[in-house]
Amino acid sequence: MAELKLWTHPKDYVGDSFEGYYIGPSMNRDSDILTQSNFAAALEMLGRESKKTRDVIVASFTHWANGWIDAIFVHKDAKKKVAILRDIADRIQNYPVLDEDDYSQRESEAYDDHYKDWGRNEALEMLGLEDQDLTKAQELELWRAWSGAQQGSADDPSTGEKTLRDEAKRSGLI
Repeated sequence: MAELKLWTHPKDYVGDSFEGYYIGPSMNRDSDILTQSNFAAALEMLGRESKKTRDVIVASFTHWANGWIDAIFVHKDAKKKVAILRDIADRIQNYPVLDEDDYSQRESEAYDDHYKDWGRNEALEMLGLEDQDLTKAQELELWRAWSGAQQGSADDPSTGEKTLRDEAKRSGLI
């Protein structure tokens, strides 16, 4: 069983006090997709933030190194919420993903964003197609070729370019 920790006042901290609150999941500007997903899932499992009763609160902090931190706090007297927080901590300790669907959705969105932000242009340049207008079918084939190339070896980046070219040839793109 995971141990919950009560908030204690840090030495050089100036800000709101969270005496009597257990510390739940947190995330910051640089958090990975799993951390973001678990934060959202934990907050949902806890019934969202309760501004009226203040049983569950989300506190935001600024930080010189990572910009900002959002943290979930659960009041020690909110026994049902504390039990849920303990369950969340136990689940994360046993398996790192709280909500497979949310995590998968976030991964897919990030993958698509990478393609839109830089992958498409990089693939077009590698294939010498940067000056061509592609049809919808060709755009789909370019995405498939790029996606397949992402499975290349990290030890040998040329594997990705070779796969991209092979996939583009197979589909008739080049």
